[in-house]
Amino acid sequence: MCKKIGILILACLMSLLACKKSERTQISGNWVESGSRADTLVFMDDNMFSLKRGTELIDSHSIPKRGSGSYKYHLKPDSIGLKYLLSSNSNSRIYKFVMDGGKIQIGDFYHEAAGKQVVLVFERLR
Repeated sequence: MCKKIGILILACLMSLLACKKSERTQISGNWVESGSRADTLVFMDDNMFSLKRGTELIDSHSIPKRGSGSYKYHLKPDSIGLKYLLSSNSNSRIYKFVMDGGKIQIGDFYHEAAGKQVVLVFERLR
């Protein structure tokens, strides 16, 4: 009896791990912001993504735009936890996240308009 329960628990754990992997596989790749088409998310298989926003000229120096760089992420049913790897803050912040086919809706994590809950839409690049 205990052996059957152990096998059942093991099967459940394996199916949960398979679901997590397929979630990552679905999100992997390049996504472009559908409004301006200027910002790109590049999701990798190791729970990381890179935000590419281009550069801006400040005091005669070309520097990456605010928020550009690498992020660690953790997907939840209707949200995403993000940790900006260039920040000294080690805490993750939670944002709205919905993936529907070839589109991602995500809370604005890099403009962070004061007091507004802006949702950005990204489309998968083919």
